[in-house]
Amino acid sequence: MRELAKREEEALIKLRLSPLGKPTLKPLPKVDRALVICLDVSGSMAGTMDTGESKLHIAWKAFRNELQPRLLGWHLGILAFGVDERNGVQWQLPPTNEVDLGFLREPTPQGGTPLLPALRQAWDWLKRRALKGRIIVISDGLPNQGGGPDDVLNEAPKHGVPIDSVGIGKGESAFSYDPVFLRKLAELTGGLFTEVSEVDKLAKAIKALSPAERPLLGQPK
Repeated sequence: MRELAKREEEALIKLRLSPLGKPTLKPLPKVDRALVICLDVSGSMAGTMDTGESKLHIAWKAFRNELQPRLLGWHLGILAFGVDERNGVQWQLPPTNEVDLGFLREPTPQGGTPLLPALRQAWDWLKRRALKGRIIVISDGLPNQGGGPDDVLNEAPKHGVPIDSVGIGKGESAFSYDPVFLRKLAELTGGLFTEVSEVDKLAKAIKALSPAERPLLGQPK
């Protein structure tokens, strides 16, 4: 009897020490519609516009005044590229439908222009978490980290997501962007290209690209 009890006790101990099976994780539900803004926060965005304010500050105010009131239930995310940490790409606002830009910290211009890594992060999020989506790229420079212009143009059409591009400054001027690149990026993905050199034009461009004004979506793949 003692031997039987001992074996039963040993079997019970082994059972308790057996590894648990892997938990079954349900996939997160996908959101219907999402807009990701890839915002250039490289050092050149500290340059000023016609009011004497920095390009980045003007863009940030345009988001708050023109975009936030016109989301129509879309999820909005802001992905900053140019920051020194996290390989030059960092979510300022992870995609959410509860947006209050007034509580967000405005990024500080620094670093280079890693546009391709930013787009890859945006594409990845949209593919995993959204049924349909769109990207807006706002930049005053050319990609110079993590891939050049040709790398961006070769990869962008493969993801099925329209990219609207906004060039801040006067194209092809010193320390400014190449309008040919941003225009081509928009054309290859079914997006729109807009050039803005004045504050009021930037506000109007952001408004025109808001979900309320432009409901265009693509199917991430």
